[in-house]
Amino acid sequence: MALNSIVRCRRRGASIASVHAASSVDTVHAACVAGAGLALLTYWDVAQDLANGALKALTLKDAEPELLAIWAVLPTRQHMPARVRRFIDGLKADLTLPSSQSF
Repeated sequence: MALNSIVRCRRRGASIASVHAASSVDTVHAACVAGAGLALLTYWDVAQDLANGALKALTLKDAEPELLAIWAVLPTRQHMPARVRRFIDGLKADLTLPSSQSF
């Protein structure tokens, strides 16, 4: 199951077709916990389920999902308010995988 109908992978340009589609991460997450299939979800969405065994992380032997980036777009880096800098630093800390976790 994926959020869209195709999950892009980086090796040999492989694309994996999905049988289901949904526009809600919560719906995809719940379907996976219920055993409906595989999904490409963010670590922070599934960390608790991985820890308690409700979900299991899989490593594909012949393909790797495309890495996605999150960008903070600002009008200027000069005179950035301290609260904006703290917000960006907090996002970076929250969105970085723990060093003990590897996928």
